[in-house]
Amino acid sequence: MNKRLLYLLLFTTVLYASCSNNNIEYNIVKTVQDKCKTDSCMLEITQLVKFKWDRMYVFNAPVSLEVINQALGVQYPHYVEFTRPIIFMNGSEIVHYENNKSNIEGFTTGQIVFDYPDSLKYQVYTPQKSTFKVIRKKFTDGVYYKLYQ
Repeated sequence: MNKRLLYLLLFTTVLYASCSNNNIEYNIVKTVQDKCKTDSCMLEITQLVKFKWDRMYVFNAPVSLEVINQALGVQYPHYVEFTRPIIFMNGSEIVHYENNKSNIEGFTTGQIVFDYPDSLKYQVYTPQKSTFKVIRKKFTDGVYYKLYQ
């Protein structure tokens, strides 16, 4: 194969990979920024994901690995301390995960917060219950997004 063609193919692949973002938190924020003309709108998680899932586990605040393992019913091998995981399962298989940054003093800019009682350490959503009203909230350092059902 011609070296120029090989370099062009490699460049195109890297460019495509860097432009696509599989991070759910990022995609929620991007969708709200692009499609919501007011400070609130409706959003369906099923429209943002390209994989099959039956449960989405959301942790608004950092928790221990033990809490995550107990919630999932399987070992979570991707644990990162002081992050806010969002984990998608299909049956007993983890099909997508992300460990989003957190701030123990408050919100981070662009953070999504699911509305569930503070007494719970996590919440579980299904594809049938994945439609949310998103409200853009301002705070000292920027904007975060609260998701209500």
